[in-house]
Amino acid sequence: MVLSCCAVGCKNRAGRGSVSFYCFPANQELREKWIAAVKRDGWQPTPYTRLCSDHFAKGHRDSNPLSPNFVPSIFHHTPTSLCGQYHGTEFCNPNWCGWPRPFPGVVDMFGGSVGLLEYRSAQLASRGFASLALAFFGYEDLPKSLEEFNITYFEEAVEFLLKHEKVCLLL
Repeated sequence: MVLSCCAVGCKNRAGRGSVSFYCFPANQELREKWIAAVKRDGWQPTPYTRLCSDHFAKGHRDSNPLSPNFVPSIFHHTPTSLCGQYHGTEFCNPNWCGWPRPFPGVVDMFGGSVGLLEYRSAQLASRGFASLALAFFGYEDLPKSLEEFNITYFEEAVEFLLKHEKVCLLL
């Protein structure tokens, strides 16, 4: 039997690259979270159903409930988009049922390395937040180092997120 991933649109199979495959958890509460994340109406996993490591924020499953890898959060059905003049990616998980909608918003400017780091924003979305992963240096036309930072760029990104239909303002 060839192992393949059950996520809609995922073409990963065992033997291709370094992808790992995981059984759905036996714990009913956690199992239901995984099923909700997969987002397949009326579907239930079998004992042979597997989900691949590409759907976990850091590329592997973790048994710690506080870990970003406790529940899968990265799927093709999770809306993501580039944000116009901002160098970032928006994450919002429509399956989340823990918060009323719209979602609380977070601008995630994580990391001391260059580029756009998205895994933490994907994890925030899996926990009920609308998150904007925002590159702020070392990416395309942005400053090359942390020594130079344009606060207006950040303020405009916050304004963008606050005006988004899926984001609520929490005071």
